[in-house]
Amino acid sequence: MEDDELSSFSQDIPAQIELIFKHYFDRVFRYVFSRTNNRQVAEDLTSQIFLKILEALPRYKGHQIQAAWVFTIAKNTIYSHYRFTLLHPIQSLEEAGFIEADPAGESGANSRDMDRYIDLEVNINHLPAKELELLRLRYAAGLSFSEVGAVVRKSPEAVKMAVHRILRKIEGGMEVMK
Repeated sequence: MEDDELSSFSQDIPAQIELIFKHYFDRVFRYVFSRTNNRQVAEDLTSQIFLKILEALPRYKGHQIQAAWVFTIAKNTIYSHYRFTLLHPIQSLEEAGFIEADPAGESGANSRDMDRYIDLEVNINHLPAKELELLRLRYAAGLSFSEVGAVVRKSPEAVKMAVHRILRKIEGGMEVMK
């Protein structure tokens, strides 16, 4: 789906919301789940986000990258949720799908690998909220640097540099924990 497809919302909103839903649902859900760490809450918020998108479609002017528009709505919905609940989630790597556990409850990795996953999770969970948000938008939501930049109102180059620095910071923390 291209940006110019969003510019024709006024003609057939039900068809357009279906396209947006098919294109963005999984990415929005992963992003929301990475923020809430609760499947039921993520499902509820994802539903709210798509309702807000439906309500906002007639006002969309095509002046913004579509992914940025969708994820700005998602981000604002999540912020509204946390303003009311005052929760600060911590996401585990296993629940985010970055590592897989087998049915017996073992990851299949040796204990050294598991220790590294745990160290990685600790390093990630100690990042400042703004840095964690950049990683979530880039990797959980799968947005490009341009799309992340549009959401956080920074240039794609600034986002790319910030993500690179965050990853180096995590890597540096991993080296210290060896």
